[in-house]
Amino acid sequence: SPRHPWEAELLDAVMKDHGRPLPLAVYLEVSAQEATRRLFLRGRADDTKAAVRNRMKFFSEYVVPVIRYYEKRGRLIRSDGERPAEKIWRDLDIKLKKRLGQKWR
Repeated sequence: SPRHPWEAELLDAVMKDHGRPLPLAVYLEVSAQEATRRLFLRGRADDTKAAVRNRMKFFSEYVVPVIRYYEKRGRLIRSDGERPAEKIWRDLDIKLKKRLGQKWR
């Protein structure tokens, strides 16, 4: 998935050139505090305070513009990512069925 707006634009161009539907983006909204907490819970050796701070900075500088790119084009599906996984899945299932109809599942 694109991590920079230019990658999203390139992906759109490739999909258009191949006659394929333009991609949707799914954004699980999680607060910075919760995202930081989850990163540390992973227990990876490279999840240092500095590394997590850099990941959060990267997210706001590069990923948020990609989210805006898809939102501006009406191709963003949002869900509250701080809920239990089964509730997130039900929410996404409903939204994707509504958006994609028979193409979903």
